[in-house]
Amino acid sequence: SKKDYSKAIKYLHVTKTLSLTNDEIIERSFKLGYAFFVKKRFSESKKEVQKVKEVNESEFYEPSNYYYGILEFFDDNYKSALGSFKRVENSNRYKHVIPYYVCQLYFAQGQYDELLSYGTEKLKNSNIKNRKEINQMIGQAYFERKDYKKALPYLEEFTDNSSKLREEDLYQVAYTQYQNKKYLAAIRNFEELTGLKNKIGQNALYNLADCQLRVGD
Repeated sequence: SKKDYSKAIKYLHVTKTLSLTNDEIIERSFKLGYAFFVKKRFSESKKEVQKVKEVNESEFYEPSNYYYGILEFFDDNYKSALGSFKRVENSNRYKHVIPYYVCQLYFAQGQYDELLSYGTEKLKNSNIKNRKEINQMIGQAYFERKDYKKALPYLEEFTDNSSKLREEDLYQVAYTQYQNKKYLAAIRNFEELTGLKNKIGQNALYNLADCQLRVGD
């Protein structure tokens, strides 16, 4: 309770020698797993929460599945991570944060149909977390399909709410604006990239020149 997780781990280990009830064993495993998670000892954390995540009558069923999902996500075990997240996506405790992880899992696997169906529906809920990033993933999915018209509002929503963008993100929204004939907006974004001595900078220069021609400059 005092968040002294190093000492918590030490004494929770000692309790292995005690005669505990089933409920106490479950509580011990979750709290030990959580303490390991906070201390970034992820493999040890996974071993402990894995013991709890199937006990659906326990008060620790939802949090154990949530943290197990994150741990499997860290290990690129996407199918397993998705299974745990789906178990608790309607939980009052986690329903606002789960959509971000689920969208990431779909995106990482190139499951764009699932991402678009799931993500666009979840964005209707104004309370979900990481809305900006979900907008970006949906926009990128449409971008990968060369559906620039549908990609545009999602990518612009992402960039409009981001204080700092990667070069790739800025190029992507600029190119999407260019494809939608929003040349003045595209010009502003391409101009941010023209100093780069790489492929992105070269492409930005070329597309910027075309935009300038199209606006009569």
